[in-house]
Amino acid sequence: MRHITFLIIALLVTATIKSQTLRDQWVACTPNGDTVLDPYFSEGETMTWNGACVNGKANGYGTLIKYINGEYESTYEGEYKNGIREGHGKFIHKDKSVKEGKFVNGQLMGQGVMNSDKGQKYVGEFINYRMHGNGTYTFSNGKKYEGYFVSDQFYRGIVIDSAGVINYYEKGEVVDKLLPPIVSDYKPEIGVELTEYFDENWQRCDKEKASYYRLITYLAPHKPSGLVKDFYITGEIQNEFYAIYIDYDDSGKYFYELASKWYYKNGKLKESCYYYNNSLNGTYSLFYENGNKKLVCNYDLGTLNGDYATWYENGGKEYIYTYKNGKMNGQFAEWYKNGKRSRVLNLKDDVIEGKSTEWYESGELEAVKQYVNGQVLDDKYIWYDENGYEAQAYQVNFSAHKEQWVSSTKDFVTNLNNDAQLELTITNNRAAAIVDSLSITTEGDFSLQMLMGKNEGNDNREYGLLFGFKDWDNYYQFSITGKGRFQIRCIADGKRRTIIDWTDSEYINRMNKANFFTIDKLNNDFIFSINGYSVATSNAQPLKGTNYGVIAEGKGKYTLKHIVLRDYKDSLNLQKKPPYDYYNVLTFDTEPFIDEHCSLSPNKP
Repeated sequence: MRHITFLIIALLVTATIKSQTLRDQWVACTPNGDTVLDPYFSEGETMTWNGACVNGKANGYGTLIKYINGEYESTYEGEYKNGIREGHGKFIHKDKSVKEGKFVNGQLMGQGVMNSDKGQKYVGEFINYRMHGNGTYTFSNGKKYEGYFVSDQFYRGIVIDSAGVINYYEKGEVVDKLLPPIVSDYKPEIGVELTEYFDENWQRCDKEKASYYRLITYLAPHKPSGLVKDFYITGEIQNEFYAIYIDYDDSGKYFYELASKWYYKNGKLKESCYYYNNSLNGTYSLFYENGNKKLVCNYDLGTLNGDYATWYENGGKEYIYTYKNGKMNGQFAEWYKNGKRSRVLNLKDDVIEGKSTEWYESGELEAVKQYVNGQVLDDKYIWYDENGYEAQAYQVNFSAHKEQWVSSTKDFVTNLNNDAQLELTITNNRAAAIVDSLSITTEGDFSLQMLMGKNEGNDNREYGLLFGFKDWDNYYQFSITGKGRFQIRCIADGKRRTIIDWTDSEYINRMNKANFFTIDKLNNDFIFSINGYSVATSNAQPLKGTNYGVIAEGKGKYTLKHIVLRDYKDSLNLQKKPPYDYYNVLTFDTEPFIDEHCSLSPNKP
């Protein structure tokens, strides 16, 4: 069977089962010691049964109330047979949600109904108490999902809101439209071992076209008996697993239970895990083809809990950190492939908190940062080059200074995306520049870095960095185009001087890929780099101004991912200076000033 990719998405309703341990247990339910079977037993559990008993077991219709450590947990009203829920029944949970339907061997199976006290309702199929199969889920606001569910999650169907707007789900993800369903007329023989054949995409096929085959026995339609085994077509074991439900056409609809293992063709173990009610539970492991460990972590009913560790193929450590109830907490450590430390930091509920230390691959110290609630304290930290040369670094935080960076005019709009990066949209044939008030030294050494990309627009249009900015009569500009060209120029006292005219470079990422700009002022030189490669050097002239910024030309969309300023000489003053004294967003008409190379000579705003 194919390798599974696990997605973490929000549960539709809180599953009471989440708080319970994972074993069947016979529990006393009457003063006489009569018992019932609880498939979701918890330590500290007690039960009371109001109904008939036969041969020491609850039997027939009655009411069972469950307590955990003396606190009310749930009420079951329905049928029992020999101490096991069998037949029609209704569960009322402490969160006031109600599930009702047919119980088979203690589990809610087949058609059923779920109602919550918040007005949500599900009508459809259940497997082992989970919404799994075809059904309809109605939200309290009238929004409705109709389609297939997998373990309480939308899998394939449509969502219609109260205004009639339709969204589509395909394999658990939102899509523009649904793909044609894969439906075969496969009807396996029941009660005998079968050999089934699959192509390289795990679609059923004839033996002649097969890349894999399966040995399986069905107790009933879609219900396998015992261990299911998959093989490479050449006979080597590929996968062995248990399942309560198997869809004939889509493995994403399977309902797994107990242990599953995958193997490389050489026979070495590739992946190992354990399922409880189709949720990962217990140790989950991945291995490289050479047998070395790749990943080991632990799940509690689908939620990561405990240590999470990964290794390189050579056996060296890569990451070690800890999850608590699905969120990263505690120390996070990372190593380079050569065994040297890369970084160590602390996390609290997925957010960096406290000290973070980073190293170069050589083992030399690179940066020491202090975080508060996921943000670098005052946006500043200490940085070192590989020779130990120290600098005060300032990392622009667009999110923390949203009121300065997010703006809108008739010519352009800036917004923050989900990754807290700045999105710049220019709506006409103009240029937009954003000038930050944070000062760089006019005499000492510094480094200015920016990661920026063009998402849409003419590849001949330029975008890049401004530095040494005083006003539009005095500044430097380092620009590139999506065609792989760069130019460096300056404006001094209103006069333009080209330092490096438009030049092709193999180091520029073409078209819509992001590029990493670096300008280093070291001693008497400016060094200009793109994506880590030096492309030009010039004698450093005195800067007229102390500010820097970004510029983009022409209609299009751009993403500014980050800006970092390092001040080598005057770090003390930089540390004391407020990060924002003023802020300018400037646009200017470029159309009359475009030369044959699409270079830009801005007039005054």
